[in-house]
Amino acid sequence: MPDYDGEAIVMRHCELVAGRTRFDADLSSTNLRALTCAIVFVNAFWSCPSLAALESLAETIYELDPTGAITLVVCDADCLPAGFDRLLGIDSTAGIGEMAWICNGKLISRHHARARCDTYATTRGLLSRFGAEEGTR
Repeated sequence: MPDYDGEAIVMRHCELVAGRTRFDADLSSTNLRALTCAIVFVNAFWSCPSLAALESLAETIYELDPTGAITLVVCDADCLPAGFDRLLGIDSTAGIGEMAWICNGKLISRHHARARCDTYATTRGLLSRFGAEEGTR
């Protein structure tokens, strides 16, 4: 059990989007298939690059998504269950702030040490895809 307040740390780094950010350390309260427009962020609290990436992602979401379509789900790299890496295809051992973009329950992109991507462009793409899929309903 961690001896730090993960939720408080996450909220401090995500002040700009605190109302749509939630901390779920081991993802036990998150049904990935039920996420409609979301980014799952694997935070390593011991890693300065991870915390910097979290803050940068929050700024990106704030800038690109003023209507609040995106939900940011932050989990703790040290609390994830076995098999998580296979679930989203993310190698979460690097501690760089690994991410998965999810639209209507489907993984559309990922960022980790071996599969880097442009966070800004990918987040913009998530919003475009979500908007397009919402428009077809």
